[in-house]
Amino acid sequence: MERFIVASWADYLHQRARATVADRALETEIRAFLAEGESATMSHYIAER
Repeated sequence: MERFIVASWADYLHQRARATVADRALETEIRAFLAEGESATMSHYIAER
């Protein structure tokens, strides 16, 4: 689990868009450990100020 707190929605979108080739390769390797038909889940939460 990772948690990142950013100041604005624009910062969040920028952060999500800047995955590197190495990040994507690592995600592919990790997904190989999932069972047949299983999928990874990702949750996003917005904190109340």
